[in-house]
Amino acid sequence: MNVLITGGRSTIVKCLAERFYKEGESTILVEIVNSLKHTKEKYKGAAFKCYQIEDNKEKLEWVFKVNQFDIVIYVEDQWEKAEEKRFNRLMQYIELAHQYGVGQLIFVPMVHKELNSSYAVFRKKLLEGRFMGELSLTTLDASYIYGPNLKEEELEKEVVAYIKAALNGQNKSLKQQNYYYIGDVIDAVYKLASQKHVGVFELGKDTIQGWQPKYSLEVGLEKTVAWYVKNKDFWEIDKLAEKQAFLKRLKFLLPYGENTIIFLITFFIAYQTRDNTVRYNVFPIDLNLIYIFLISMVHGMGQGIIAILLACFSYVYVYLCVSPELAGIIYNQTHIIQLLVYVLVGVLTAYVVDNKHRQIENLKADLKMANEKQNFVEEVCQQVADVKEELQEQILNTENSLGKIYELSRELNSLLLEDVYYGAIHTLEKLLKTQSISIYKCNHTKTFLRLMTHSKNLLSEAAASLRIDDYEAIRNLIATKEIFINYKLDEKLPMLMAPIVYREEVIAVVFVDGVPFENLTLYYENFFRVAIGLIQNAIAQALAYEEAIKHKKYIGDSGVVQIAYFNEIIKNKQRAKVQFNIPYTILQVEVGVHLSRAHEIRQCIRETDYIGSNEMDEIYIMLSNSDMTSSQLIVERLNKKGIEAVICKGVSA
Repeated sequence: MNVLITGGRSTIVKCLAERFYKEGESTILVEIVNSLKHTKEKYKGAAFKCYQIEDNKEKLEWVFKVNQFDIVIYVEDQWEKAEEKRFNRLMQYIELAHQYGVGQLIFVPMVHKELNSSYAVFRKKLLEGRFMGELSLTTLDASYIYGPNLKEEELEKEVVAYIKAALNGQNKSLKQQNYYYIGDVIDAVYKLASQKHVGVFELGKDTIQGWQPKYSLEVGLEKTVAWYVKNKDFWEIDKLAEKQAFLKRLKFLLPYGENTIIFLITFFIAYQTRDNTVRYNVFPIDLNLIYIFLISMVHGMGQGIIAILLACFSYVYVYLCVSPELAGIIYNQTHIIQLLVYVLVGVLTAYVVDNKHRQIENLKADLKMANEKQNFVEEVCQQVADVKEELQEQILNTENSLGKIYELSRELNSLLLEDVYYGAIHTLEKLLKTQSISIYKCNHTKTFLRLMTHSKNLLSEAAASLRIDDYEAIRNLIATKEIFINYKLDEKLPMLMAPIVYREEVIAVVFVDGVPFENLTLYYENFFRVAIGLIQNAIAQALAYEEAIKHKKYIGDSGVVQIAYFNEIIKNKQRAKVQFNIPYTILQVEVGVHLSRAHEIRQCIRETDYIGSNEMDEIYIMLSNSDMTSSQLIVERLNKKGIEAVICKGVSA
């Protein structure tokens, strides 16, 4: 069975993953990372698979979707202080487990304080053994856990004091409480999972079939102390981390020091030249203004406000040293204007600088998010590919057609969407032994199906577009997301139709025809379902990859493809022309048409067509499944909008 172990960052999570892996279960650990403190180095060399992701539902959903878990074990994050976050995260796992058909979710609470909160109320419902549809909820309350390899924060203070006293050669007693050795807790969780126990189980009070604690408190403490004796530096403070923390505090105080030093310099000069400056105005340079500008420009609003206040103080103080009449400043507009200039220069400069820094940080955050998303998708794809390689020997050596399915699935192992569609045709042709297959893409309004690719034999038969409302069977297929088999032998419909679903929406439909009625056995139908599953997973990976590189592939939000990717699309169309005899046409838009008119061009073409632009801002249009006649219609549409376009010679097929 497939087991997901997740929730907290505690040692018990890793120990659970190791136990289930040793028992021969397919084990995956998901660690929610809120900081760089916990890195993948911790799990290097681990036999089980591990995903370390930030608190992101989309990525977590990917893990559920790809792995299809039977059991989810959720260990509460004891370091997450916010009750609402703990509650939302637990609910997130329960919802995903229910959505993706997980049979059982085991909840291991690690926070034992009674709190009058919505989270405590919900946890109480879990302890009462509530169910959510077909998902069975099980709760194991293990009270206090102790044992080797646990951080100081994971242990009760009384246990920590006992271990430290033992390390120092001192004797200290430990009151008998509900303490359980970590190995016994791991064993209890495994029993609950393997025997499908449902309900609330509290160690020491409730009976778990086949489970008894192996270690008494005395024996468990003896093993625990022995481990910490061998690992005396386990709880020692990392001096490098302490030094880094000191440097971080020093870095925080540095702007204040710079501000103070520059102020003292300008104040000293202003004070020394006060007679000339105030009485005779022979020192025209305003050092206070320069001081405010420099500090605001370098450090932004925080230090800028301090600089404004100090400069105003300096100005008033120097004036009073020469002419000790405060009323002279209050009633003299020159002084008031000068002080306002200080404020205005400081605030404006600091605002511009802070705004620039905010924009840079936002761009960095967006870039980081895009890179993380791309890395995650690539990691998932790599792990899926690794699983394929691990099973290759087993599958290829069998005498049934599973080996054939795996061999054909390699044609789908691509991150380019166009390649996946073309590989899908090859896969289905070989697997289903028919040369009458086509794949249509749904438009975003679910009103039309646009032809993406088809078997070579269907050049004159496959329609370029299909109106969904004209076919009740297609409309029902999109609504139910279920495979359609033409048992009534309706001549207007193909023999088989299957939806391609991505994020709970039908994005494409596969049509299979030319299958003799006598071949429509359950064996053949299962082959078809397996093939569609492979195609669907490959398309999902390709779409996720395309989303991750969207900022590289397209020019801003214009929907125009960068020239490098546009050339790759042309190569794919050329291969499709050779392999499947699928026509395509490239239009060149007149010189002078700006990218700002890309949305007008998009209105004249289909969703399966592409717009590209090169370094000289020349715009090209790739028309899929279009011959010279249908391409001329697109040219006429563009002409009506005042956009001149011509069919490129040598690239229309």
